[in-house]
Amino acid sequence: MTGVVAWCFRYSGVVVAVWLTLLVGLVAAVLHAGADFRDTVDLPAADSTAAARLLHSTGSEERVVVRAPDGPVDTGTGRAQLDAFAARLAALPHVVAAGPPGQVSDDHRTAILPVRFDAPAADLGQDTADAFAAVVRAAGDLTAGASGELAAMTATAPDLGNAGIGLLAAALVLLVTFRSVACVVLPVLTASVSVGCALAVVSLLSHVMTVPKISTEIAALLGLGVGVDYALFVLTRYRQGRREGAEPAAALAVAAATSGRSVVFAGITVCVSLAGMLTVGLPFLDGIAAAAAVSVLLTASAALTLLPALLRP
Repeated sequence: MTGVVAWCFRYSGVVVAVWLTLLVGLVAAVLHAGADFRDTVDLPAADSTAAARLLHSTGSEERVVVRAPDGPVDTGTGRAQLDAFAARLAALPHVVAAGPPGQVSDDHRTAILPVRFDAPAADLGQDTADAFAAVVRAAGDLTAGASGELAAMTATAPDLGNAGIGLLAAALVLLVTFRSVACVVLPVLTASVSVGCALAVVSLLSHVMTVPKISTEIAALLGLGVGVDYALFVLTRYRQGRREGAEPAAALAVAAATSGRSVVFAGITVCVSLAGMLTVGLPFLDGIAAAAAVSVLLTASAALTLLPALLRP
């Protein structure tokens, strides 16, 4: 461990360049390949799963809730608008039927329009889901919204604004606690770079395994938390050595031999704990565990490689 940290400190420019290249390369790969997040919760042994497979054996059904702004939706102008909207839905690929309206509210301004497809949502693909969502959004004078497995495929990934708020809060706590700009900038910068790489890796993993959208927020928040923590382990011991009069390289060597080993042990422990989720046998949880483990591994690696490089005077 000491040898790795010493090498990163000595060749700081190379290490920083490698991390930045890795970040840019992963982001470029995600922009090219995109993401394929799936929020499918599959319980193979459950009776509900068997029932759902039986229901979807001949297709799938989405529910579109339609509301007329003025007047009833099931008579007059409202019904004409509803029929035109149903015709646009029926013209979509793989749609077997759209309508007639099912349940109607007591005020006759809201109705549920069933839309039946010829295949399960998982087999229809993202293109069909996007086309379906586009028609629902363009409902004209009507207000419409859809629910179902196909509609869920068009939901956006969770907003990572909470991670930004958490990062700002962590920076303020570090500034008040340590009263040092270096203790704020270095851990936050290290964690940000590693989490950026982790989010890109999670997006690419979604093409080869079931990864739910919420995994990105979990990976971001967990990565920022442990990333700042791991970086502080090393940085605090390094600053202690410097206060005692040690040269930068010597102080970092002591930090690597003590705090660095703690970082390795902590990172491995977290990943082993996350691996317990794999024993449940749910692809949904497997994706969350993989995303979290990737984030922890990359933040721990950054604390032991990128941080020493940034400490080079």
